[in-house]
Amino acid sequence: GSNMVLQQQCNANLWGKAAPSKKVTVTTSWDNRKYTVQAAADSTWKTAVATPAAGGPYSIRISDGEAIVLDNVMIGEVWICSGQSNMQMPVTGFPGQPVVGSNEAILNGTNSDIRMFVVRREVSDRPLDDCNTDTGWQEATTESVAGFTAVGYFFGLNLYKVLGIPIGLIETDWGGTRIETWMDMETAQKVEQNQVEKDKNHQAPNKTAQLYNAMIHPLVNYTAQGFIWYQGESN
Repeated sequence: GSNMVLQQQCNANLWGKAAPSKKVTVTTSWDNRKYTVQAAADSTWKTAVATPAAGGPYSIRISDGEAIVLDNVMIGEVWICSGQSNMQMPVTGFPGQPVVGSNEAILNGTNSDIRMFVVRREVSDRPLDDCNTDTGWQEATTESVAGFTAVGYFFGLNLYKVLGIPIGLIETDWGGTRIETWMDMETAQKVEQNQVEKDKNHQAPNKTAQLYNAMIHPLVNYTAQGFIWYQGESN
C-alpha cells in the first residue's frame, strides 16, 4: 500500500489478484524498470522487484489495463512485531501499567521515516492470503505512535537512530494467547502430537493455528529483515 516500506537491496515481493491469464505490469519509480507477470488460473499473481539502497519517497505503478499507483513508498528495513500482550501493550501503556518515556516518545513521535502497519485482530480456521487493517500504512505521528506496540516502536526508533534509514514496522499481536495459536498446524503437531485433541479445552483465539492463519500467513510473502517476538505468561 501507499506509505509502506520495502526491504532494501533485495528482491522484494509484490503480489495481488487480476483476472485469470491477465497480464500485470509493475513499474518502480526508483529505476523506471518494468516487470510483467501473468495472473494464474486462481487470479493470483506475484513478482519480485529489485530494491535499491535505503531512500525515498518513491512510487509503484501496477496495471492490468487499469492502473493503481502506490505513492510515498520508502526503501529501508522492515521488521514484523508479534506475540501476545507483552507486544500488544501500546506506547501509552495499559491502565495502571505505564510505559517509561512514553510522554516524550509521543510528543517527539512525528517522523516520516518510520512507518507502521497494524494487522486487525482476527481468527481463521484456514490459512488466509490477506489480512485486514483499520489504518493501512501510517507515518509516525503523535497519534499513530501512541497506539502502536511499545516494544515494536522503541525497537524501530533505536534502529532508526543507529542506521538513519527508513524503518517499516508491522504489528500483529493478541494479548493472552497461547503460542500454539501462532503456529501452523503441521508445526504444532510436530511439537506435540496430541495438540488438536487439547484444543477442545480452549476457545478462539487460542485454538492451534487460528492466529497463524489470520494474522501471520497473510504476511509470509512480505519481504522483511526479521521478526521480533514477545511471548509472555500465557504458556
